[in-house]
Amino acid sequence: MRLILDGKQIEFEGKKTILEVARENGVPIPSLCDYPELVPFSGCRLCLVEIKGKKGYLPACSLYSEEGMEIVTDNPQLKKLRRNILELILSEHPHACLICTEKEYCDEYKSTIRKVGEATGCVLCANNGRCDLQNVVEAVGVDKVNFPAVYRELEIKKRDPFFDRNYNLCILCGRCVRVCRDIRGASVVTFVARGSQEVVGTVLDKSLIQTGCQFCGACVDVCPTGALSERAIKYDLLPDDKKQIICPFCGVGCTIELSLGQGNIINSYPGKDGPVNHGQLCVRGRFTIRDAVYSEKRITAPMIKKNGRLERTTWDEALSYVADKLKTYKGTKAGVILSAQSTCEDFYAVERFALNVLKTKNVIESSGLDPAAVWKRFAASQGVDPSINFNIQDISKAKTIFLNDAEIAVSHPVLWVEILRAVRKGASLIVAGSVDSFLNRYCTIRLKNKPGTEALLYQFL
Repeated sequence: MRLILDGKQIEFEGKKTILEVARENGVPIPSLCDYPELVPFSGCRLCLVEIKGKKGYLPACSLYSEEGMEIVTDNPQLKKLRRNILELILSEHPHACLICTEKEYCDEYKSTIRKVGEATGCVLCANNGRCDLQNVVEAVGVDKVNFPAVYRELEIKKRDPFFDRNYNLCILCGRCVRVCRDIRGASVVTFVARGSQEVVGTVLDKSLIQTGCQFCGACVDVCPTGALSERAIKYDLLPDDKKQIICPFCGVGCTIELSLGQGNIINSYPGKDGPVNHGQLCVRGRFTIRDAVYSEKRITAPMIKKNGRLERTTWDEALSYVADKLKTYKGTKAGVILSAQSTCEDFYAVERFALNVLKTKNVIESSGLDPAAVWKRFAASQGVDPSINFNIQDISKAKTIFLNDAEIAVSHPVLWVEILRAVRKGASLIVAGSVDSFLNRYCTIRLKNKPGTEALLYQFL
């Protein structure tokens, strides 16, 4: 299909918004409420464009491209309109630094600015240098705010771990509300009140812990200002390097982007191009990497117990010690217990090792189940080759999903994101377990069984 964008003929495929087509073709349209994976919101109104044959100005983020459309994204009228809209937004956001004529010299003199208990300008904001609002102000070219400045005087929320919530800096873009509700399925935060009193908050102004927040950090990652700021890096310098790794905390395989400063880990973000997590993480990968790596309690070398005490040793000695011990146990005398957090590759390698070296079939997961046997039994019942692998994204295409005694939104939140997508597409979710959980609100069938009988359910697969 084709459309005309600022006088140029553009080709596009599939169902895409005008904003998506414009960005794919290098045409800049400012926006503050739009974000990948989120449903269009049309809240900030900065992406207004002119379309031939349609009255007024329309939001590019929520209008889908059509064959033959003629679109104008930049003209004097649109520029004036965007400046006025942005000035209205800035009238309720500390904006002195954003329009300061000497901000290019700020790094030289900001050390003389009096420190205060909260952000009243960019130089005191944790998001300085990585702020979407700064970028949009520069792109639109606002150098003066022609409306009275209003400061909300809201309490800064510091009662919860990992990040602070300063809604004095909020621009009501709705990103945090939508990612929490639509992507993570938690609905912890929402819009509170209406009109000039509208803010983002929680039910009855409870803390995030009280509302069931899993602290995945998705709201912090999508926030375009410093309204949500990670406490651990609040006063750190900007990183000088970035590296991508695979999260080491479980077997899902999420991509993590590490921010580095002078070779040290500053913090971690979800890798936007991660083939597994697609910009999502759990609390462990998002907020605990630095603490885990630099913890004084971390074991950084192999250890062997000698005379009742663990002592550091070399890898060669440790591996030889383990090999000698394993030689004394073979066949039915040997058994292997694997953590449920292990990767599929670990399960496969250990099972091969148990069968071919230890000569034993006693391989179970820590819950008491043999995951390989369960999968083979299920695959056989469905007429599927058990050797075929699948992608995590295939979960979102499932028609029926069965969860047995698994609080998966806590243990494997990224997998829960895919399950939630399937449920919202119409999939049936069957939840079995002895304890009621967060998942009950989404399940089609709830099976409540007695503790200790979980494994018996698999006999019916």
